[in-house]
Amino acid sequence: MNKTRLLFCMMRQKCDMVSMLHRAVQEAEGPADGKRGGYVKTPPIAARLLRLTFVSGERNTLEEWVRISGDPRVMDFFIERLRASSRYRVSVVYRNKFSAVLRIRHRIAEHCLRCPMIYLPSGVMPKTVILLPEGKLVELIAVGRGQVEKLEEMGFEVLTNGGINSMDYMITPTQESALIYAYRRGYYRFPRGVSLKKLAEELGMSISSLAELLRKAEAKIVEAFIRHEMPHHLVYTVLRKAVKEREREEVASVPV
Repeated sequence: MNKTRLLFCMMRQKCDMVSMLHRAVQEAEGPADGKRGGYVKTPPIAARLLRLTFVSGERNTLEEWVRISGDPRVMDFFIERLRASSRYRVSVVYRNKFSAVLRIRHRIAEHCLRCPMIYLPSGVMPKTVILLPEGKLVELIAVGRGQVEKLEEMGFEVLTNGGINSMDYMITPTQESALIYAYRRGYYRFPRGVSLKKLAEELGMSISSLAELLRKAEAKIVEAFIRHEMPHHLVYTVLRKAVKEREREEVASVPV
């Protein structure tokens, strides 16, 4: 039996970057009205941790690369707050209206060493770490028995717990072959270099079958883009799924 699990968890331990995200939201939107609890709506900002490393030659310094996305006003407040702090050195590597990539250097605090990118039990790999105004949303791959219990003991709140095959946004080999062939033949150029009918003939498929195959692959590529480039939308999707799973469990536990 495959014991590999794909988990989404929340961490609510102290984190200076999380605190700054929280303050940026307050400055941009005003005090919370109590209706946003659990992020029923898409969060106003999120920061996906791309890379975390100790800086060579600089004692007690960490370098973080993050992709932030969300409300442009909240993003501006967050960047301004980082720049105003003597603890941080910030470079905006890339910026568009709704997302940006930041390179951030800062002194190490004790709680930094509890970051899931650094400190996890053996057999657990962080796949995605997203900083939010309320904590850290962490996607983990866990191999072996007892890992979920270990994570809970460390303070992780498990939101979803599925098999590794729940990574259903990965395209299949058949979808990949058709997609790459269509790309190389110019199907995605404008104007198109080849028609769907011609592609179907070359691949020995019906037009409807090829159209469905490409649409499913394209939908997964959009999902992958959202996961990697727009983390605040991913947060909404994950937490909405967690709420629905909790509701199903509560219904199932009610005596008939």
